[in-house]
Amino acid sequence: MSKFYKFINEESDWEQIVKTLEKRCMPFLKEFDGPIYRGYNKGIQGKMSRKATRKDRKPRFIPEDVHNELDELLYNMFGWYPRSNGVFTGSESVAKQFANKNISKVYLFFPVGNYEYIWTEQYPDIYMLYDELSRAAKVGDYEPDTYEQVKQQLFDNVRNFYHEKYLNKMIINHRDFEAIFNCESFYLVDTDIFIDYDEFFMEEY
Repeated sequence: MSKFYKFINEESDWEQIVKTLEKRCMPFLKEFDGPIYRGYNKGIQGKMSRKATRKDRKPRFIPEDVHNELDELLYNMFGWYPRSNGVFTGSESVAKQFANKNISKVYLFFPVGNYEYIWTEQYPDIYMLYDELSRAAKVGDYEPDTYEQVKQQLFDNVRNFYHEKYLNKMIINHRDFEAIFNCESFYLVDTDIFIDYDEFFMEEY
């Protein structure tokens, strides 16, 4: 029996969702023992929706020059461009932080096929620096040298804070994290699909 069927909501017909995720997202299901979430401001139609990954993501929180330099730094570390080509996800509370304030709904995230990712649990420190840089760029309250110093501090933090391995330990231990996935497409699934997420993910394929 598929592990999905033990934990889905029996009041709804999830058979097609189950078959699709097991067919398209098996590498993810095999690797992780808990859920990963994504906030999505537009919402989805129905209970599951497949989305293509954007390859031209623009910065929301930081100046564009910092975004581009940071993306280049991460490329040199990991071999891909997380900030412009990645899908931002995280633990449930982190996903809610990055969703629209008027929308508390977040979705379960399932990358299609093969993927790679980087993650950090120090996201508050990074976003504090993002905010500092953004405010400085808007109001011009920094001297150029000071702006460069804050930017360098951000880059130094990023070098130390992002990882490629052991994300599953964070999930199992219910720790907050931000993760950026490199995948061609992904599914967003309504959280109502599961009666118990943790029990579902602890089952083995």
